[in-house]
Amino acid sequence: MNNKIPLSPNDSSNLVSILKKNFINLYRILYELDPREADKFQSLNHHYFEKSHHKAGQCHEEHNHAHKHDHCHDHETVMHQFFIPENELTFTQKLLYDLYKDYKLQEILPDILNDFAKKFDNIKQGGIKDNLGWDEQAEQFVLTKVLSEGLTKAIANHIRKEIQKDQRVESKQPMLLATPQSWYEKFPKIKLDFLDPSIIKSIFDKGFAIQKEFVPELGFSAGLDNEVKYFYHEGRFESVPSTEQKTRNDKILSFSFSDIDPKTSKKLYYLCRTLTAFPFELNLKASIYSQVSESFQLSYFSEEEGFHGIHYDSSFQEKFDSGKKISILFIFSEKEGKLKPKLTIHKRDSTEVLEDVELEIGTLCLIKSRVVPYSLSNIPEGTFILRYWVNGPADNINKTM
Repeated sequence: MNNKIPLSPNDSSNLVSILKKNFINLYRILYELDPREADKFQSLNHHYFEKSHHKAGQCHEEHNHAHKHDHCHDHETVMHQFFIPENELTFTQKLLYDLYKDYKLQEILPDILNDFAKKFDNIKQGGIKDNLGWDEQAEQFVLTKVLSEGLTKAIANHIRKEIQKDQRVESKQPMLLATPQSWYEKFPKIKLDFLDPSIIKSIFDKGFAIQKEFVPELGFSAGLDNEVKYFYHEGRFESVPSTEQKTRNDKILSFSFSDIDPKTSKKLYYLCRTLTAFPFELNLKASIYSQVSESFQLSYFSEEEGFHGIHYDSSFQEKFDSGKKISILFIFSEKEGKLKPKLTIHKRDSTEVLEDVELEIGTLCLIKSRVVPYSLSNIPEGTFILRYWVNGPADNINKTM
């Protein structure tokens, strides 16, 4: 069902101007992607802002202090406009610069606003349900927060997808390789010994592997559920792209390891740090030329009998190669449901079923992304799946990974 908010060309143009002036903060978007990138941008953009105003004669000594403040030290203006020359923008800044053009924002606005409307309604209904005060002032405050924070994350996600497209790289870029030495330089006390030898053997022999109770700590899944459910109630999860809505019914939240607060999300931080060790451990024990990766995605299934239809996560065809080598899924929930999530492994280039695996809460699944088509079904309402991908170049000769 399509409930997108219709916008006339004039309405769309006016809305873009309002959003740019009041809600789209370039620094915050870049900070969402890379704090260091954001700080560099802030410094250089402010430099060119002041330089341009000096040239325009707007900072002469005869101007009073207030005028100087308005025109020469307006940090808000700097954070809502580009002043850096295009030829000096970094790769990430250039992606934001291109997306910041009016016509590009007008293209993505309908989907973003439609998603915001759902998030706002969820927050509103949740507040009313919890007997929180909900008046015009509260509504305006929440709407402002949804717009400012939501736009930051939505635009950052668009840029993140473009960056991921650009990261379909070959092993010609050795700095991306996950070398065991670099892991131990960063974490000298954490051994690369998370994967049982039988798991690695199963990946190579069968194309997939299952490890039950990956984190044996009592109550880990329930504690993790409590941490990430907070993100869901905050409205951070988004609908999957419209092109995928017939094949899956989860809501998703994409994030990087640097986004996790280890103080407030201890279990999520621990699990994600563990998963980021996999490329290093696989290179140590199997030499598969995997690359450093710190990108994650959370899936939340809010409907009974959740599903994700048969698919590959990558391909040997360059056009469909996402750079993913091994797909990793961790299933968790506050409690076991009546249904048991099911992973179905299909025959290569076919819908034929090779194996059905009933998944328990706390199970870790590893699947060859380019080789094994798989599907998920029977997923109980309230189940989360943390997705992580080991990236690396395709073996286009033997087509084994």
